[in-house]
Amino acid sequence: MEQLRKIFKNGDKKNIANLAAAFLIGIALLVAGNVFFKEPEPASQPPAAEVDEAGPVSAIAVPAEDNYEERLERRLEETFSQVAGAGEVTVMVTLSYGREIVVAENLTESETRTTDEDASGRREQYNKSADGTKIILSEKNGESPLILKEIEPKVEGVIIVAKGGGDIIVKDALIRAAQAVLSVEVHKVQVLKMK
Repeated sequence: MEQLRKIFKNGDKKNIANLAAAFLIGIALLVAGNVFFKEPEPASQPPAAEVDEAGPVSAIAVPAEDNYEERLERRLEETFSQVAGAGEVTVMVTLSYGREIVVAENLTESETRTTDEDASGRREQYNKSADGTKIILSEKNGESPLILKEIEPKVEGVIIVAKGGGDIIVKDALIRAAQAVLSVEVHKVQVLKMK
């Protein structure tokens, strides 16, 4: 505290400017920490079936035949290699499950209501059951289900190997870029120096 008083009493502009810069950097780090290090949401499994505004649907997990993982890795390598100081970059991505296709269904619901009375009063019970069949489209090439949406797999982890991966500034930039693009937590991103 005594040193701060001396700085302000002397009126040395260089010391005051350095103190103001340190204060602003601290504020920027606090803001960046809140933006980039949010509390992780609880992990949830993809829904097996859901109802959309368009009506009843079901979800089918399919293998990643179109090499989504390889395409994603290639795009990340191209982008991350443009980071100043990163140099040559290779990326490995781990996915949680295959691509999911949500198809429309005709859903038939039935409801039965049973009422039981006992000594204490009246008690009602409901029983519901549902049965669904997929909606099929006839095309020139054959039949196919009506696809409402396709969900790409969630990224579970990323390894980035870069020539400049030993530099802490480059490493931080690559981690932040991976977090921003892939929505993964910081502990699921590793940056390593290329040999």
